[in-house]
Amino acid sequence: MDRRHESRPFQGGFRVNVIAEMDVKKDARNRITLPAVAEYEHYHVKAFDDGHVELYPRVLADPLISIRSLEMMDSAVANLAQGAVSEPVSGDALLAALLPTKRKRRGV
Repeated sequence: MDRRHESRPFQGGFRVNVIAEMDVKKDARNRITLPAVAEYEHYHVKAFDDGHVELYPRVLADPLISIRSLEMMDSAVANLAQGAVSEPVSGDALLAALLPTKRKRRGV
């Protein structure tokens, strides 16, 4: 059977086509090298107690912080390093506004 047209079951129940099959040898540091057929830069690896290994491609997500926010943080750190800072701010007024005050009961 031609390996290029072989398909195997895959996690999730659908079938995928085998595009390459090879034997590899681990090196002295227990690493293996994937040849150029690897289309992704990052993989999630699962090693099982019976010796088989599974690789799943991973696409790393972009950070949730916007570029503009990162630039503002860089600017703030640069200002701090140069000593361009404002006077300290007291949080007492904020705490007084947020904390409930005790009310005097009427008729007591």
